[in-house]
Amino acid sequence: MAAERVEDEDEDDREVGHVIVEDDTAGISAEEAQLTAVGSAHSFLSAADIELIQTVAEELKSKLGHEARGFDGSWDTWFLHTAGVFGERLSGLRDRLVGLAQKLDKDGGWGMLKSGDIEEGRVQLRCVEFHEMREGGGLYDPTHKDDGSLITLDCMLAEPGEDFGGGTFQTLEADGTMKEHQFEQGDVVGFVSHKYHCVQPVDWGERSVMILELWRGELRTCPHRCEQPTGRCVHAGQLVELKGLEDSLPQLKQAMLDASRAFKAQELKMQIIKGEVEAEGSSAGAQKRQHTK
Repeated sequence: MAAERVEDEDEDDREVGHVIVEDDTAGISAEEAQLTAVGSAHSFLSAADIELIQTVAEELKSKLGHEARGFDGSWDTWFLHTAGVFGERLSGLRDRLVGLAQKLDKDGGWGMLKSGDIEEGRVQLRCVEFHEMREGGGLYDPTHKDDGSLITLDCMLAEPGEDFGGGTFQTLEADGTMKEHQFEQGDVVGFVSHKYHCVQPVDWGERSVMILELWRGELRTCPHRCEQPTGRCVHAGQLVELKGLEDSLPQLKQAMLDASRAFKAQELKMQIIKGEVEAEGSSAGAQKRQHTK
């Protein structure tokens, strides 16, 4: 679920660098998307699944792509797909969730996935986001949609009423009404990505969810919600540079330590030489005074 962005773009496409990114909606318009129903799988995630997701997120927060979306610190997002972490640490869960997306698409008659899309790699994970919303945090815009993606899965990790209050998930329906969706811990809701959806403000506590988006593009491991479906992402290059720097830190530290030791050794040597010179000077002075007498 990408935060709303204000961009100067045409209705049908938008420019990212030198690449024109077109929303592939598989023949379904934004208006038609509002007519689709939200699908759900109650208690899809076990307590062990939730614990594993939260453990991985907590362990790697400092290494994952991060975005602070709340002006007052009320909403933080970490990108679990950064450097392929999600696929490596949670591959079994990934496969189950992708399978769920296929089932919801078929059962709901969305028609977002074509035969062989998943199996042949034409549709991949665009992003996997770990969200924490605190008091005041929310996705307020009722016409927010996940442009550029096909299907969005929203996984509830916290317990409503115990871990947080408020934060209701809603969709704007074609008749103009706002529909609230039951969303308990362990539940997964899925919907056509460009169906309007929002989250009401959190009243208290912390609302944590994991969100996955599928798109007709390449599997992404860059530390953000990528806008470029094919080709090398410029942010991926930045990640490689940072990773390379991180990998070289032990060598840099050792080099600095060696340089410091060499400097101290040279400084000590100079002090010894200076002491010897002063000692010789004092001795010569004493001899001169003795000779004068």
